[in-house]
Amino acid sequence: MILVALGIPYQEKIIAKHLNNFSKGIFIGVGGSFDVISESKKRAPKIFIKLNLEWLYRIVTEPKRLKRFFESNVKYIFKIRKESKKDK
Repeated sequence: MILVALGIPYQEKIIAKHLNNFSKGIFIGVGGSFDVISESKKRAPKIFIKLNLEWLYRIVTEPKRLKRFFESNVKYIFKIRKESKKDK
């Protein structure tokens, strides 16, 4: 088991690059989990966690993440929507 904690999109790129070098096992992108576990970053308040909006808390408290979030998630969502419309 290999845990990759680089955040989106870096951990996914590393996993994709090295995935075929292993005949068995699993890669897991854990994002900022180690930062929270080591207490170098504070976890989001319970309301954000309960509403599955922990990512939003991270963006609000760390605005430098906004560009990376947009590049990794928002563009991807639009790409999926575009592809799903083609299939219909």
